[in-house]
Amino acid sequence: MAHIRSIIGYFAYELVPHGGKHFQSQSSFVSSLPLSLDFIGFKSREIRSKKATTPKSSDIEIALLHFKIKPLLQLLSYKANESSICFVDYPPPDGVIRPPPFPKRPSLYDEVEWGQHVTQNDARIAHRFWYLADSRLRNTLERGERPFLHPENDEEAAAMPLHALAQAVYEHLMRDHLLPLNPNDWETERTDHSWAFQDIFEDRPWTFFKSMLVQSLKSEQLKDALIERGLEDRGTVSVLRQRLEAYQVEGPKCYRALRRSDLSHWGIDRTDISRLFAINISENERASTLDMYTCAILRSPYNPAYWMSRAYCHYRHALFDLAIGDAYRAQLLVDVLVNPMRRNVQPGLYTRVWHAIEQHIIVGAQKAEINLLRAGNGVNYFVPTMRKALHNIICLSLMALQSWNDQAIFEDDLTNKIIMNDRDTQPFKRRQKMVRLIQGEWERNKPLDYGRNHLYHEKHNGRSYGGTPYPYDANDTMRLPKTGEGEGLAAKASDFFVTKNASLPWKNCKIAMEREKRYMMVATENIAKDELIWVEIPAARGHLGVKRPTLPRDHTPERKYTCDNCQRPVTREDRQKQKDQHNAREACRCIDCEPRLVFCPARGDDGDETCAENARRRYHFRACGKDWAWLHDAMRPFVSTFKGSKKWLSHSNEKHGTVMSLLLREVFDITLLRREKHPGLQAHEIDELLALEGRADWKDQNFPFTFAANIQVPNDILMCLGVDIFRDLSFDTWVIQLVLQKLLVNAIPWDQGLRTKIPRSDKMKRGWEFPSRSRQENWPEEKFEKYDPTCRFLYLFPGFSFFDHACNDNGNAQWGYDTDVPNRLLVWATRPIKASEEIRISYISDKDRDEREPVLERVLGKPCNCPGPTHGAQDGPASPAPGPLSSAEPPTPSPSRR
Repeated sequence: MAHIRSIIGYFAYELVPHGGKHFQSQSSFVSSLPLSLDFIGFKSREIRSKKATTPKSSDIEIALLHFKIKPLLQLLSYKANESSICFVDYPPPDGVIRPPPFPKRPSLYDEVEWGQHVTQNDARIAHRFWYLADSRLRNTLERGERPFLHPENDEEAAAMPLHALAQAVYEHLMRDHLLPLNPNDWETERTDHSWAFQDIFEDRPWTFFKSMLVQSLKSEQLKDALIERGLEDRGTVSVLRQRLEAYQVEGPKCYRALRRSDLSHWGIDRTDISRLFAINISENERASTLDMYTCAILRSPYNPAYWMSRAYCHYRHALFDLAIGDAYRAQLLVDVLVNPMRRNVQPGLYTRVWHAIEQHIIVGAQKAEINLLRAGNGVNYFVPTMRKALHNIICLSLMALQSWNDQAIFEDDLTNKIIMNDRDTQPFKRRQKMVRLIQGEWERNKPLDYGRNHLYHEKHNGRSYGGTPYPYDANDTMRLPKTGEGEGLAAKASDFFVTKNASLPWKNCKIAMEREKRYMMVATENIAKDELIWVEIPAARGHLGVKRPTLPRDHTPERKYTCDNCQRPVTREDRQKQKDQHNAREACRCIDCEPRLVFCPARGDDGDETCAENARRRYHFRACGKDWAWLHDAMRPFVSTFKGSKKWLSHSNEKHGTVMSLLLREVFDITLLRREKHPGLQAHEIDELLALEGRADWKDQNFPFTFAANIQVPNDILMCLGVDIFRDLSFDTWVIQLVLQKLLVNAIPWDQGLRTKIPRSDKMKRGWEFPSRSRQENWPEEKFEKYDPTCRFLYLFPGFSFFDHACNDNGNAQWGYDTDVPNRLLVWATRPIKASEEIRISYISDKDRDEREPVLERVLGKPCNCPGPTHGAQDGPASPAPGPLSSAEPPTPSPSRR
């Protein structure tokens, strides 16, 4: 024992600036250290065999690692045997550093323009919405029931006002804290109430908008003002003025919020004022509990209490993914208050959060709460209970989604960060035991082919249920019409994807509907064998770059670049020319960013559009010139660095299922540009996504869910693009989930490696572990290629999504990629096709024909409906399904077919 004490004592006494200043000698300081052999991790016989001499550098490093004070090594060094040994010159031992639980977040600074500090009037309106809904929640607590937060003594009784912002939510959570709600048996009793306009605003005059000089407003200004106030905007200018003047004199008689997109060009009529808004509160239209919390957020978006309350409301309705999304946004706001490392990262946010909570308490006018607000810690007094409530919502929701890996991380997180009463820590401890029992039961009963049928990035996924409708998703965008209501969106989709397809000069097919059950692509004329049917360029691109540790000089291949727009190779000379000249026609600012983005040199005449110009016109907007290395790192193996020189692959963030993140960024970028002309446009309703499959088509489907892929990374992408995720609810969590689900179903891979027969082990990467740092030294390029992500290049071809699948020889067409423009997709006939006949392709490559019907159903998301007596392959062992985005492509057609 003396030897270990001498190691720590020597280090602390001699090297730590303030470690031993109160001790007369090193020995007295050492004897005061409360060390134990079990804590240090050494075997006693090894300790006894050593003498209490000058400690070795390796012993010190091991002890420091066990004591979790290794960061001091970056500041201090130890001298022994008349030579200087600097520990920061040596990387940590293999296996010592664990990978972070989630991908690293971006370094956000001034990307977001925050809204104004909440005004007293807005705070009063927000508090009114929240108070009525929260009161209903408090009233549902059973009479005579002992509250979870029941004070045991006078000190706890005096501290009850600390729970003011979260008491009702926390009390309800603690009533059922072991297991989440059963999605098939969820209840809304505690959050199922409604209010008419008079119920909310009958007690006093309320002002929702500033008064305007009506006579000076023109027609468009009058219409905008009326719509903003939830009033009809049809009529002559004089009628509009009278309507607005009456509103300002008589006061509001309705409240409307969450304006929807204008989809009139798709034949969707939202001119009626109640269809134009998702939330309508009037004499005849009532607000639900969810509406009340949403309206509170819209009035005071930086108050985490409102986000927390809405998260619990989502949880009670078994919308667990939305509950996690709201709880996460609330946590971001709370972290700004309690974490000094986050407080000043994004200037302006801290004061807005503090002010929002402060105004909420002032408006509430409760004496005990105001006294706490005026005390030393101010609003921070009210934060701890909110943190515990938020953490319980996230943990229970992750359990419900069966996202076990993420749930285990969160379950320990809060208890490791703060000191809590035993009463508050018990739910976390009890739930951990329950999770272990459930996981053990699941492991014993899981299907034998479970491992074979899941890819590496799907191993840690939870499951989100596809058939549950989201509250604010408009039902007028359903792809499949009700019986007798016609062709749905078929005609408009055919016009958008076929008629206006500039890449398709001939039109020998169209989108149609089969008996109001499904969309399909049919021939409009007779098509000969090998005739080209379809040509499409991607509407969204996801190009994931690879990152390597330092390679040996004799094994460092030349880095190859391809055009981000068309995937043609770009030579080193062209790349250097663009970088030197910064030619705006051929390049953009991203050529100096990491990962570097390059485009083709100009081709043809001077007036022809270059690839860079095409990209800026179609998909490359706000994302241009920003640092997206963090997003690529969130999707690929991570290169750890020691002192800027020693680099190695430490772990892969691919396991978080973030495979769709780059495509998601493209969709957000496109949406933000189009919103400049079409305010209120939502990401899942852009033209490229609107007509694709939606939740009404996924009643029997589950979608993968991980905290990183579905919550953390999408919110970080939005903030990098300048979106205020707290104020702009057009990018609410439910919109993000819909976009991800549409992308997952419709994204197509381009990777060359997926165009050949893929060994089962490469598909699954089962038990994939990275070699130690020392083993990776001097590895050549081909050694690292094994650990590259499964899908590096993903595209969205919305028109191509209307071609349905056919098994075996039941199809009549084939698809592949062009040889001239590498990412241009082609479909050609494999046999003669008659007019009005459906065109079907195989989703599975001829080179990967060992798929059976259960696996095929997983690819399609539903049983195959193609004509023919058989489905799936007839023989061969079962192999993992690549899913809708990983099937190997068939060979590209020869030039004669084009």
